[in-house]
Amino acid sequence: MISIGTNVGSMFVGCRIGVLVQMKEKLAPYLVAMQCCAHSTNLAIQTFSSLSIVHCLEDLLQSLHYYFAKSPKRVLELQKVATFLNTKGNKILRSVQTRQLFPCKQVVVKYKTLITKMSKDQIENEATRSNLQKLLDLELIFGLHSILSLLELVHNLIKYTQGKDVYICDFVEAIKMCRVKIYELYIDHECKFKDEAFHAFP
Repeated sequence: MISIGTNVGSMFVGCRIGVLVQMKEKLAPYLVAMQCCAHSTNLAIQTFSSLSIVHCLEDLLQSLHYYFAKSPKRVLELQKVATFLNTKGNKILRSVQTRQLFPCKQVVVKYKTLITKMSKDQIENEATRSNLQKLLDLELIFGLHSILSLLELVHNLIKYTQGKDVYICDFVEAIKMCRVKIYELYIDHECKFKDEAFHAFP
């Protein structure tokens, strides 16, 4: 046996009677069990949801998605506003824990369009006024811009670990490089968030 791929259910990776434990005892004594690097990285990044700013960002992304998801009329109006402003106006992607980067980027790219659309419709209902208030929250918007670099790094790391020819040593090295970049962006006082690190408002 060269290798085996499973999910992380207890039936396979349980420490007592899991399939891998039994295989190591009866068939392959030198078997090394290792969880999916991409999945493990994604689980780690989910811990950021405990931060208030990240929780607020997730709430914003969900609210924007639900606002447009079931209303072709709103999407069409958004596209018309985008055409007038010469920006983009597709539907907002739903924020899921495996691809938060893309909805965040959409909000940044479509910021003018969204503000214009919500301002125009703010007398329509409470949801519109709530979305507009969130979009005008400077702390939230600056938080969105500052976290994009982190999401980009994690997205690239997960994408790299999904490669067919990536070994554990490659993953360890990628983690080290990612940690160095995060340190430079968010911790090192000499170089953290220089002008080029911020995503300019459209």
